[in-house]
Amino acid sequence: MPTAKTLLVGNFGSGNIGDEMILHTAMAKYPGSIIMTADPGFTSQFLMRDDLQMVPFFPSGIRSYWGWITSPQYRNTLKNLKGKIDKIIFPGGGLFAIKHHACFIWAQQINWMKSYFPEAEIRLEAQGVDQGLSGKAQKLTQKALQKVNKISVRDEASQEAVTAFRLPKPKIVDDPVFAYLTQKEYQKETRERWLCLLNAVNIIDQKLYSRIKKELSRYDFQFILMDPSDRKNIPLGFEGEEIIIRTHEQFTQTFANADMAIGERFHFLIAATQILGNQKTLLLREPYSEKVESFCQSQGLKIF
Repeated sequence: MPTAKTLLVGNFGSGNIGDEMILHTAMAKYPGSIIMTADPGFTSQFLMRDDLQMVPFFPSGIRSYWGWITSPQYRNTLKNLKGKIDKIIFPGGGLFAIKHHACFIWAQQINWMKSYFPEAEIRLEAQGVDQGLSGKAQKLTQKALQKVNKISVRDEASQEAVTAFRLPKPKIVDDPVFAYLTQKEYQKETRERWLCLLNAVNIIDQKLYSRIKKELSRYDFQFILMDPSDRKNIPLGFEGEEIIIRTHEQFTQTFANADMAIGERFHFLIAATQILGNQKTLLLREPYSEKVESFCQSQGLKIF
């Protein structure tokens, strides 16, 4: 009988760099795992590996259900895993956070997994769970978490959100990317001018951009796309460089080469604090989510 495998599940293959870094750390912790990803090519490129076993997600929307119905290959790829999975690990991320749609998708995935792999242990690790979810999102999240064997969370707010569902109090652990970056050493490449990294989840307006340029006139700028959707938030007339992250090594080296970082996304701030230090990391604006607010409070980060 073949050795049972671990299945790693998360928001992988969507182009979100924070999620791909979570996967990178998970592959070190669970070597030889099968990866669920929306884009095998992107995931393989980011992890810098061509030996990965990857499978698609179960259907959760109209388009993916149509693909499930019409594509025997799609169905068989997942059906062939039946009886071969003993652990299902969600290794981090804010899957049940911010948006009702996200809660629906991940609740659906857990339902499928309980059906296809009934004997497998399901573990949610270092999760972010929002307290301010809508009523429908709360019900979806509660039902999904009740089907999970073990849960750990990344902050006190998430711990309170889980216990509010009348579930056992989960253990608080470090975000996996935070823990990973803390253990590494970095070599900075020399530059003629100082470098400031920028990132935003909403557009940087001209007033704010002018202030950044004025106060950091001796700096060059790079706008880091932590997610493909970040491109629309680059300020009009941006005089710096747009950086598309393609590998985990490029991600860490980009921060190692910088002298300051001003941004908003959660894993942008994590990378900046762990590689550059808290004194060289600033929050661009008021936190856009509970996870960012909690992290900034824990690190004592100030707003630009």
